Amino acid sequence: MKRLLAVFALATVSGIAADWTGYIIDEACSSKKEMRGNVACAHACIKRGSPAVLVTDDGKIYKIADQNKVTEHAGQKVTITGNSTSTVPTGEDFTVTPNSSGVSVVQGDTATFILTVAPVNGFNSSIGFTCLGPTGSSCSFSPSTLSMDGTTTHTVQFTVGTSGGNGTSARLTPGQMGAGGIFFALLPFSMVGMLLTKRRRSLGLVLMLLVVCLAMGMVACGAAPSATSGSSGALAPGTYSITVTAASTGSTVVTHPLTLSLNVTSK
Repeated sequence: MKRLLAVFALATVSGIAADWTGYIIDEACSSKKEMRGNVACAHACIKRGSPAVLVTDDGKIYKIADQNKVTEHAGQKVTITGNSTSTVPTGEDFTVTPNSSGVSVVQGDTATFILTVAPVNGFNSSIGFTCLGPTGSSCSFSPSTLSMDGTTTHTVQFTVGTSGGNGTSARLTPGQMGAGGIFFALLPFSMVGMLLTKRRRSLGLVLMLLVVCLAMGMVACGAAPSATSGSSGALAPGTYSITVTAASTGSTVVTHPLTLSLNVTSK
């Protein structure tokens, strides 16, 4: 058994150096007795982002502030010497660990994440999930809620759609007649003026007006409104952050936000 020096985030006696013996395990699996000593699993989960904790033989779980000194001993039984910063061990809680922090998907397709939810210290409340993503995306969870029993680890499938909804084409509205409308509104009057006038000077003015109207009409043809960009409503190519929040129900609400990355590529 190895002896390590570290600083506890949660321990038993505040401010006093002491020794604690137990297994270095990832927090997601810390409530499972059978995971003590499982080196491969502890290393894999810690590498995916679940913090390392110390689990004593009597099941107490302690958070460790200096992760760098203990992660290489994942799954092993060690004795840690250090100073504590709190007077109580961790209470009931749960962890949420994604199988990946980021996923790439082609525009219009669906991205999938797998979330592993594990109880800590016998957590046995229900958990619900919500998400917040960019406009043009949609999300869903399967299942959408979990009933924790204090020992069982669950998985939740989180999917993100990138096809969005239908876009709206741009169109002219009242008060936005534009140059084309002015041209066609004035053209009849110009023609009538040409037919009725007999004076050369007036005829010149009418012809000038006709030329101006014609030029305005040509400009209008080149500036005709088009459909809005991304009229299909699909999420534009780029990298986006999506926030997933897992929240418990009951008298004491425990929430764990999780930020995931979604990279959308062109078709």
